[in-house]
Amino acid sequence: MKIPGLVCFLLCPLLTSVALADKYQVVTLKDSGVNSSYWHVPSNFKCFIKVPDDPTAFCKNPDGVVYHRGALKSSPYTIGPEQLVNNIVEQTTAQNKAVVTRRYRVPEITQHQLQLDSQLLYKQGQQAASYAFDFEDQEEKTIGTAVFVVGVIPNNGAPMSMVDYYGVSIPASRRNAFKEIRDEFFRFVRSSKYDPAYVQGLNSQHMQFLNNKNARQRAFNMRQQQIHQNNMDTSDRSFKAWQDRNAASDRSQQQYVDSIHERRQMTDPNTGTQYQVEGYHDYNYVNPNDSSMSIQTDDALYDPNVNTNQGENYNLLE
Repeated sequence: MKIPGLVCFLLCPLLTSVALADKYQVVTLKDSGVNSSYWHVPSNFKCFIKVPDDPTAFCKNPDGVVYHRGALKSSPYTIGPEQLVNNIVEQTTAQNKAVVTRRYRVPEITQHQLQLDSQLLYKQGQQAASYAFDFEDQEEKTIGTAVFVVGVIPNNGAPMSMVDYYGVSIPASRRNAFKEIRDEFFRFVRSSKYDPAYVQGLNSQHMQFLNNKNARQRAFNMRQQQIHQNNMDTSDRSFKAWQDRNAASDRSQQQYVDSIHERRQMTDPNTGTQYQVEGYHDYNYVNPNDSSMSIQTDDALYDPNVNTNQGENYNLLE
């Protein structure tokens, strides 16, 4: 039966949404009891399953198709993403006796992950790459695909590598349907969305971390400045004390030398000028305009400024 054009225009989007709702279910993941992300999984899958000796098993359908997911512990960035993944795969296949039949990149998953993580402040500046490995496990009689998404985040100057793992495994007897099942699995990996409240919470935590870090840095800088200032003050005091000791030593030495040569240091109180005076006369006068003109006497009644020639003027030194 054909649907008239106008009716289809009105009803087809609704019918499509209903069909998608029937085909997929939304699975919610939690982080510390809080909704963190949502994933679209085919409706015939049962999720949060428990499979012995397979902690990564996530969802399974009646045909034996199993979706896997997990995350490796973050580690300092010391080797490139491709080498990191190769090391993980070599170790895993050696343990499981699986054989890798194909290696390739999955740029559409990389793009999805970058777009998804762009909402998270702590992942700003992240670089990412996705690597897929088709494998066959003859012992378990399964075939499948493993995808490793490697993200390298700046982490405030100490780069960290973060690895997320996704996989699909099917009975080897369903080999003819493998491509279709793998394509559906890739769609599942690209279906994830963060919960907005979860994103807000992570960003708030990261902002608090940055604020605390900046506060600690400011406090550290202030302590360093204070330590530097204290050291400078101590150095200035030590230098001043050294100068005072040298000056005192110089004065003592000068006084000693002057005593040998019968010289004294005297000052004109009117001008502040200092003079070196020989001998030990009680009264010593000097012409402030011509220091070569001086008079020494022990007579307290003598006044050199009486009946002096023009331009002669004597000040008493102290």
